[in-house]
Amino acid sequence: MLVACFWMPQFVIAVERARLTHLWGRPLALARDGILAAVSEEALPYGVRPGLAAAGARALCQDLAILPYDDEACREAARPVWDLFAIESSVVEPESPETCFVEFSGADVLPRVRQLASDVASRVRIPVHAGLARTKFVARHAAMGPAGGQVVTVPAGREAAFAALLPLECAEFLDLRVRQRLQRLGVRRLGDVARLPARDLHRQFREVGELLRRLALGEDGERVRPLWPPRSLEQGLFFEDEVADEARLHEGLRRCAEALGSQLARSREYARSVALMAVLAGGEAREESEKLLQPAESARPIFRAALRLLGRMRLDRPVVEVRLRAGDLGTGSGVQLALLDDSRMAGLPHERQRSLEAALAFLRRRCGPGAVVTAGRMRQAGRTELWTYPLGRRADEPLEVVTDQRGAPLRFHSRGRTRWVRQIQDVWRETEWFWDSLVEQTVYRVETDSGGLCEIRRCGVQWRLQALAD
Repeated sequence: MLVACFWMPQFVIAVERARLTHLWGRPLALARDGILAAVSEEALPYGVRPGLAAAGARALCQDLAILPYDDEACREAARPVWDLFAIESSVVEPESPETCFVEFSGADVLPRVRQLASDVASRVRIPVHAGLARTKFVARHAAMGPAGGQVVTVPAGREAAFAALLPLECAEFLDLRVRQRLQRLGVRRLGDVARLPARDLHRQFREVGELLRRLALGEDGERVRPLWPPRSLEQGLFFEDEVADEARLHEGLRRCAEALGSQLARSREYARSVALMAVLAGGEAREESEKLLQPAESARPIFRAALRLLGRMRLDRPVVEVRLRAGDLGTGSGVQLALLDDSRMAGLPHERQRSLEAALAFLRRRCGPGAVVTAGRMRQAGRTELWTYPLGRRADEPLEVVTDQRGAPLRFHSRGRTRWVRQIQDVWRETEWFWDSLVEQTVYRVETDSGGLCEIRRCGVQWRLQALAD
């Protein structure tokens, strides 16, 4: 078995430009929670890269347009691409709209992967990168290599040689502290990990060290999961004669919905989409589908969705067959469970409060008095934190800062936790009038390991937190 990774870095950019045509040719980026997730080719010359904070990206490129990453719309647009992969293989795992893994077997795998990549590129009109290897980890980084537009193949037995050249940042599960410890040991690439003694690596990093050794050999232990097409249930009804009566059509759909509802109840699954196909007299088939507002496990919501789909078809000929399909099956209902509420919100508020206090008392006896802390006992916001500030919240509190040889901050301790500086976004100097004298201070705007921005200022040997935006 071989694993092919298809990577389309400009796919989500093309989806947004198809909806907003005025963005063609303009630097564009899509952000998720303030961090860039996709960047157009026009923004790359300015130094804008995925993983950069949105505020820092705008500082690099003033004409950059930043839109929110619409995961639902991008996945909907990627469905035809995933259907093409499903024609060639029964094991397709879409990881994101940009990345998809496909498992292949046989002697002609390479020509098939090349033809598939060419077919997808001709349909979506963007470059498609493909990597072919024995493991998902190697296939992914082969596709993301410099040879764009070509299928990069890593032969069996050469996984360790290929992984040895990959930088340490390819191990995405490593946090900043572990990565810095490895760099102090001289580890810059995965090949450097293989040269470390296995006993020392395990003693210092435990399970993380074992995972690193496996990645250095090109092994990840992950199989391609058959996630596409999603599981579905289908129920059909063939009429003995042509049916034009609306009541008979509704009765047929009701029977199909009841059959689907009973199957979902037995398997304890929920359907998130419903599709209806009607075969007209003469053989023409019409199909409509919709996403449900809430996952359904019974016949009633499925039947209501079927009636809505039937109304959209506007049938002009009799019907000979109807087929109802419940798709996107899963075990989650999408409804949040009521905490400590056995009577489904029927109890009085003081009764629920008494039940909550009893549960908290049990947990504190079992796990210690500090195991569970209510929100009322947590630190309250000070008046200075409620002031508005362009970055987010203004603050004024002392810091413990560790700097490098040049005096730039590496990490600092604030509000009960240590924040590592991932990148210094900006540095400037300010002068304030204090007690009949001018005081100079240096202000650093830094991006921390949690993705937030902080402004910290140094006055002499003292450091203070000036503002933060989590």
